[in-house]
Amino acid sequence: MFESGRSPPPPASTALRSLTEFDGYRLLERLGEGAMGEVWRALDLTIDRHVAIKMIRGAYPQERDRERFRLEALALGRIEHPNVVAVYRSGETLGQPYIVYELVAGQSVDTLVGTLEWQEILALGVDVARGLAAAHRASVLHRDLKPANVMRTRTGAGKLIDFGVAKVPARPAFLEEAGPESIARFVANGGLPADVTRKGDILGTPRYLAPELWKGAPATVASDIYALGLVLWELLAGHPPYGPKRPLMQLVDAILKEPLPSIASLRPDIPFELSATVDRAVQKDPAKRFASADALVAALEGVIATMRALGLLPETAASPSERQAELVRMMFKRAVSRSSFPQRFYERLFARHPEMRHLFPEDLTGQGRKLVTALTASVACLRDPHGLYAMLEELGARHVLYGVRETHVDSFGEALRAELDLTEGGRMDDELAEAWGQAWEQLAGAVRRGIQRASLAEVEAKVDSGIAPRTSRDPDALAALLGATALFSDLDADERRDLAARMRPFHAEPGEVLCTQGAPADQLYLVEDGLLAVSIRTPGDDRIFVGESGPGGVLGEHALNQPMLRAATVTTVRRVSGHTLEIADFEHLRRVHNPAALKVLRRLSRLLCNELRSVTREWMGPAPPAASPSASDLGEGHPLTPALVSSLRSLSFFESFSDERFAEVAAVLVAHEVPRGRLILAEGARRGSAFVLARGAVEITARAGHRHMHLAVLGPGKTMGMEALLDHGPQRVTCTARENVVLLELAPEPLARLFASSPAMAFELVEAINRDLIDALRQTDAGIVRRAAQALVVGTHDERAMGTKTLMRMTLASTTRAGGEELVEQTLRGFVDGLGTLLDIPHALHDAANTTRMQASPNDACSDKEVLLGKVRASILGDDVVLHGPFGPRRLVAADDTATGRSLSFLEDFLRSEVMPLSSGTGAQTSRFCEDARDLLHESVGGGSDDVVLFCGSDAKAAVEEMIRALGLEVSPGLDERYHLRERIPENERPVVFLGPHEPPSNELPWRASLADVVTIDVDAEGRIDLHALESALVRYADRPLKIGSFSLASQVTGIVADDVALTALLHRHGALSFWDSTSAGSSLDIRMNPEGPLASKDALFLSPHECIGGLGTPGVLIAKRALVARHKEAGAPALVDSIRAGLVVQLKAAIGTDTLRAREDDFVKRALASFRTNEKIWVLGPAEDERLSIVSIVIRHGPDQFLHWNFVVALLNDLFGIQARGGGPSAGPHGHLILGIDPEPSAAFAEAVDAGCGVLRLGWFRIHFNAFMTETVFLYIVAAIHMIAHDGWKLLPMYRCDAATGRWTHVAGRPRPALRLKDLAYRGGELEYRSMRTSEPESALAAYLDEARALLASPAVEGPPDPNAEPDIPEAFQHLRWFPTPLSAWRAHRAGR
Repeated sequence: MFESGRSPPPPASTALRSLTEFDGYRLLERLGEGAMGEVWRALDLTIDRHVAIKMIRGAYPQERDRERFRLEALALGRIEHPNVVAVYRSGETLGQPYIVYELVAGQSVDTLVGTLEWQEILALGVDVARGLAAAHRASVLHRDLKPANVMRTRTGAGKLIDFGVAKVPARPAFLEEAGPESIARFVANGGLPADVTRKGDILGTPRYLAPELWKGAPATVASDIYALGLVLWELLAGHPPYGPKRPLMQLVDAILKEPLPSIASLRPDIPFELSATVDRAVQKDPAKRFASADALVAALEGVIATMRALGLLPETAASPSERQAELVRMMFKRAVSRSSFPQRFYERLFARHPEMRHLFPEDLTGQGRKLVTALTASVACLRDPHGLYAMLEELGARHVLYGVRETHVDSFGEALRAELDLTEGGRMDDELAEAWGQAWEQLAGAVRRGIQRASLAEVEAKVDSGIAPRTSRDPDALAALLGATALFSDLDADERRDLAARMRPFHAEPGEVLCTQGAPADQLYLVEDGLLAVSIRTPGDDRIFVGESGPGGVLGEHALNQPMLRAATVTTVRRVSGHTLEIADFEHLRRVHNPAALKVLRRLSRLLCNELRSVTREWMGPAPPAASPSASDLGEGHPLTPALVSSLRSLSFFESFSDERFAEVAAVLVAHEVPRGRLILAEGARRGSAFVLARGAVEITARAGHRHMHLAVLGPGKTMGMEALLDHGPQRVTCTARENVVLLELAPEPLARLFASSPAMAFELVEAINRDLIDALRQTDAGIVRRAAQALVVGTHDERAMGTKTLMRMTLASTTRAGGEELVEQTLRGFVDGLGTLLDIPHALHDAANTTRMQASPNDACSDKEVLLGKVRASILGDDVVLHGPFGPRRLVAADDTATGRSLSFLEDFLRSEVMPLSSGTGAQTSRFCEDARDLLHESVGGGSDDVVLFCGSDAKAAVEEMIRALGLEVSPGLDERYHLRERIPENERPVVFLGPHEPPSNELPWRASLADVVTIDVDAEGRIDLHALESALVRYADRPLKIGSFSLASQVTGIVADDVALTALLHRHGALSFWDSTSAGSSLDIRMNPEGPLASKDALFLSPHECIGGLGTPGVLIAKRALVARHKEAGAPALVDSIRAGLVVQLKAAIGTDTLRAREDDFVKRALASFRTNEKIWVLGPAEDERLSIVSIVIRHGPDQFLHWNFVVALLNDLFGIQARGGGPSAGPHGHLILGIDPEPSAAFAEAVDAGCGVLRLGWFRIHFNAFMTETVFLYIVAAIHMIAHDGWKLLPMYRCDAATGRWTHVAGRPRPALRLKDLAYRGGELEYRSMRTSEPESALAAYLDEARALLASPAVEGPPDPNAEPDIPEAFQHLRWFPTPLSAWRAHRAGR
């Protein structure tokens, strides 16, 4: 337990000396003794570790002492905290009980009175208070807290020891595993054996007992706090309280009556805040002390924060234990940053212990990810491990199923220590070694306890394995079993017997696989006896135990409703017997509308509702009371219109209904138009109706305490309130209209009528309801994962700890429902990423920032971001503006803002009110704003001390030109053309710049106009820069004095994200500079100037803040290494207001978070690509599987060998739908055609035609960007419009004319005159006058545009042929290159009915 420098005690008794070696331990020397026991230093022979062993004095311990001894071990086993001494094991040998403890190297505090500075005492007090708080959370009272029972380790950390008289709760959970005899004895005597603590006993050391204890009151949390306060009082005062020596009765009288002197009166040099804290802890009235040990911890931590702010404490960890946790955290950060860490660890483990290889899968990729996840999670929780160890015990218990034993844990720790030593240069230093040793013993001890528990159960199982199966073919017995099973409890006796007759018995031996993940779910299993283990395999072939099933368990019940694949593998642990039901047999019952089958499916509905309510509270905790008695009044509603009915057929909820049943359901539904922001259903309310979402999107939230947590956003076809409708309980969640929505209400009475109308209707309806509930379960699980992952990054410390533990639990014990494999893989990947972020955040700084945030807003960070997204969406200037075109007015829909972001009213308001008024005169405040903006930009990319920020022109092109000037590579095009300046420089002395084949003009044109030679590097099969081609080019141009790689962070054509780290490292290895252009990527990509990794720091970034939301009018930004631009200054004074706007834009981006932006955009682009893949006429450029931004470039096929002209599609999207898309074509000659799969020879022919003035022959595509601020309605509208154009857009070609030189397409009616021009403005009477004709329309108008377009495309062809002048005038020499239909050819095809 402890190891101090005190003189050795007297010799031990003969009985104890005879026990020199037992149970794998060897006694070395006696460290101390007390009234009841002795403490020995010992050697753990299994793992060669020194421990402390406590034994009862004497050869024949009394039963009272033996019981208290056992209770001490059990109590300490509950408390798992770095500031409480760890217990490793307890046992008995030769009738002598013993407890094995952590050996704490250091001194007991009673030897340090009068020797410590107040700073050291404060740090020690925080540690001990944390340990005491952990004990109290485990419902354990110490009852003997005194200086001798507090250890100060060699690193200065404090630890509580000696829980020999601790009080545990009357029925602690941990005694459930202590054996039936101990439990019976414990309960029979009211919580402690009668001879352990007798009524009236006063336990503890008299000097440190609280006054109320001397009056006969029981020990409480307050009495422990008093004792700890006295310990701190004594350390600060330098002498014991109430004098050094007093007879007991005088001491008791002083404790009851004499006030303790204030620390401030004894030690005026001690900060008042510390003195006041200690004085409060030792108040004689318990009500005046701190309410809890946690409150005392908070007070002491507050003293530390105040002292730091005053400069009286250094900016270091608050206590030695925090420093130890920080040391371990930083060590793990260094270790896991190396991608080879898992592989090396397993190689070392298997080399030393080859017998463990069979415990792991063949492919260790997924296993390595799990290793990093579990270890990182544990290390991240070391500062506050409450609850973590229980989970690790569960982890240990589960691994027994895989054959893991305690010795394997020791072998694992040995290999891990060796690998960590290697990370630290061969050996950890002493301080780190001690910190890791203590951390590992806490973690491994919890795993060992779980293994011990499960191993005992396994032994019992083996004893039981000889019992004959109890499965019977007696129909009455099986019918009774069905009646006791919830799924079949609604069946009457005859129905149960009929179903029993269809079932068959099954038996499975230990180790036998009952069903396999991914196989069809063709049987339902009803377990009567035995134990099954449920596990899943991730795509990385990583097996994860996720649960177990025993008597009464049902497996495969979801498949009764719909065909499914097994979501998990089920393996027998103990011999299993039960009954199976063929899913095909039940499906037959469904087809013939068997009433019993309907009862089962309706009961399944209620069970799914119960499960939904349960998993919703998995993160939030118990449901709070309803905020209001009912949901918002949506009014009476109205019957469905024919147009609305016709649009419902494709929604997921209705897709399985027959036409006849669909019409019946539609007839009883009531439609409600609900405006954006309106409450639909309130959590806890008693509204019995359910709703089907027909149009728009609805946000789902739930309350956890005072916070509202975002769970999901639902789109058309989803239901809300179904649980309350079916089980008549309160609403599970709150539903709010995220935009203007159309809801279809299904009330209880119409639902009852539908179920009663016909068996066919009842079956189709319940099956649709169950499908929706099963899908909701998957969505809710995914929401818990996302919420926990977000808590790691943006939550308070408590939220981050809970998020860590929740994600680790879901990683190791994920859902067994359909889709579980994908969810676990997502969890593992997101969890590791989130924990990496957590490791990078200093706890103290993070908690301070979150304290401020929590005071400002009670909402959780996820809700804050959703609110901010809504604020941005509502503040976009011109979002509802209407443009007039040839097909009538159309609401503007921005579908490609990668080149220019849109202005935000709240940012412009800030500039107008706070910046522009101060930009006159000296402009000192404006200049400070500008420098703030520079700092924000620097911070946004993780800039270092040698990175500088320069404002340049209006875009990234200006930033590139600025860098060219700084490098001295600028040349005047006119002078170069006249004097051939570049040619005068010897080839081997000219700089060389490597570009990608699809660089934006900003990153290509300036380099081609410079003194440098430009070399284009092709892309590989994945659409990224070919590393091998680049390396070959670097070798070929190795003799050039200046080599530069200038690439885009993401392709502006395909959205494929570049591997900037690998490319930068390659460039640097060959002595080249690494420049990066953010065009198209800056609005959502997390851009890092100095990412982790060797040679990974970029040399320059070219940013375009004007691409970001709110960025219209911002300048370009150059961020470069100081050495490259040291002698260069910004060209002219920066545009101050525009530069400040750039800072505001990146600040807004950071507030929303690139993770939030990317998550929304990823969701949009994945759904869009999935939809486009169903249409053979739509060709999406670039690999669909690679990481990409939400940029989609598309070519529309027409016939077997033609395509719609991309500029025609752009024009039609604008004119017919109001969608602002962007068209483009290759700009780098033959290289640009590679993306279209054009060979070099025809590519050269197209280039020749374009150079000859026939621009209409330029190959190209149109581009869409699904930005994060797009609403669900707009997203669906854009996708629908593209599909309509792909199918029938060619029919409108006769309405357009084409300019062969430019390739521009315009409607034959021309474009309407702009409603307002600058020359229309006038100044009259001292005022600016103008007449605005600008109109607006709501988002709901988009549906009408689709209807109009659908009708137009279905109309007959134009009667007369198109105007001959509408045909593009393509020279005869290039006619064979025409790849698109013309207006005339389209008119002929339409007339011919093709």
